[in-house]
Amino acid sequence: KIAGALAAGCSIILKAAEETPAGALHIARAFHDAGLPAGVLNLVFGVPADISSYIIPQEQTRLVAFTGSTAVGKHLTQLATQTMTPVLMELGGHAPVIVCDDIDPNFAGVTSAVRKARNAGQVCTSPTRFFVQEAIFEQFSAAFAERAKAIIVGNGMDSSTEMGSVANHRRIEALEGFVSDARSKGAKVIAGGDRMARPGYFFPVTVLKDVPDDARV
Repeated sequence: KIAGALAAGCSIILKAAEETPAGALHIARAFHDAGLPAGVLNLVFGVPADISSYIIPQEQTRLVAFTGSTAVGKHLTQLATQTMTPVLMELGGHAPVIVCDDIDPNFAGVTSAVRKARNAGQVCTSPTRFFVQEAIFEQFSAAFAERAKAIIVGNGMDSSTEMGSVANHRRIEALEGFVSDARSKGAKVIAGGDRMARPGYFFPVTVLKDVPDDARV
C-alpha cells in the first residue's frame, strides 16, 4: 500500500493493526531514515473504529485501501459510500491448492506445509484447502503431515524458529473451534490439532484429512 501510493505521487496515512505494530513502525522508520519528506507517509495507532470514522469522510481522503476481514471491509466501504470515496478491498481469503498426479507428491507435500506455516498462516494468500488427485492423495497427505509435525514453533526472535505465534487469543479460540467442528463431522487430525502447552498464543500447524464439505473449516 505504501509503495503504490508513493509511486503515484500521493501521501498516505497508514493505520496499522493495533496488535502487531512493530512491523509497520519499522517500515515507516526506514522511509524516514531514507529521507522521505515529513507528512508524506503518516502512521497512526489507536481504536480502529474511531480512526476510520474520522479519516474516511475527510475531503483529503481520495482512496480507502484495506486488507483484512470481509466484515470490516464491508463496514469501511459503507463509510466510504457516504462521501463517494473509492475503495480498494483485499478481504478474507481461503486459498485452495489443487494438486494433480503429474507431480512429485512428496515434494509438493513438503513445499505446501512450509508455505502454510509462513507467518503462522496469517496471510491472505496462505494456502488453506488442498484438493489432491486420488492417485497421490495418501502420499501427499503423509508428506504434508510429516513436515508439518517437524516445523519448529517458537519465539520469532530465535533464528531456529520456523513459525511463531498467532496474533491474539481470539485466533486460538477460532482454531480450536474449527478443529473441534471438523472432528465432530468426521475429519481426521493427522498433525497438530491442539494448542501448545506453553505461554503465548502458540498453535501447531494442523492438518485435517477427509474434511466434509459442511465443516466450518
